[in-house]
Amino acid sequence: YVNKRNVIRVEPIEETSNSYCFMMCCAIVYYAANLYFNKTFPHYHHHRNLSTAEECFSWIRSLFKRIRNYFLEKPKFKRFISNYSKQYYVFALQVHNDSQILIHSELKRMEDYIEQVIHSFALHADKTHHLVLKHHPMDRGYRNYTKLIQKIAKEN
Repeated sequence: YVNKRNVIRVEPIEETSNSYCFMMCCAIVYYAANLYFNKTFPHYHHHRNLSTAEECFSWIRSLFKRIRNYFLEKPKFKRFISNYSKQYYVFALQVHNDSQILIHSELKRMEDYIEQVIHSFALHADKTHHLVLKHHPMDRGYRNYTKLIQKIAKEN
């Protein structure tokens, strides 16, 4: 925050607890209830518009990616941070079907945001700076933007 003397003071980063297991349990309860009450509420539609089987598959894929990333990506990220300290910008991706994207945005797809941000960064950023795209943890099992990001990065 900025104090009375216009000096910017940065608060230390606080660790947060891991809520993935809790979210996974909530999803299991939700989709079990969804299956159980399917005949009672036949016209109910979830905002993600995926079947229970598709959601289950995406959560399982997300779990495996999370485990893989814990062992493979974490050391790479730590190396990146130490090598490029204060020379990077983070673009935190949103969930692909979030209402902020689908309803309240002029761009309707995360792919369009990715393309626009990478292009703008390539045009305007200092050549010594790097752009880090952070996949939203709740979207990890649903979308993989790796090929798109590599393609756009090569074009720019």
